Amino acid sequence: MCSSDYYSLFEHTADIGVEVKGKTLEEAIERLLLAFYDLNVSLDNVEERMDRVIKGEGETLQDSLVYLLEEALFLFDTEGFVGKHVDVKVEGNTIKATVRGELFNPQKHEPKFEIKAITYHQMVIKETDEGFLIRVVFDV
Repeated sequence: MCSSDYYSLFEHTADIGVEVKGKTLEEAIERLLLAFYDLNVSLDNVEERMDRVIKGEGETLQDSLVYLLEEALFLFDTEGFVGKHVDVKVEGNTIKATVRGELFNPQKHEPKFEIKAITYHQMVIKETDEGFLIRVVFDV
């Protein structure tokens, strides 16, 4: 699956805006996490070698999504973990994701952007006639 199949970028000064759509909220969040990983490292050579479970839990769904993405960023920054496949479960304002992937290897993986932070700026999580739409801006 190439990048444009599951996410699109929108213009934002000095940052990267990502928009994803899914038939369900879970599918939209899965696509957002894949977009996050694909923006860090090209997923073409990433293999599904190990699992990591990440969780976001906050007062609102937006908070939970930011916390989930911050967990993904923390694992990438501290372990070099890059996800290739994602399964998401949402219960209330709790988002739990099982991510399969491997550790970043500079001889194997092509780095792209350095995402520094997840922002609330212009964040959208909304139900549409087709399912769900999520927009997030990453600080690079």
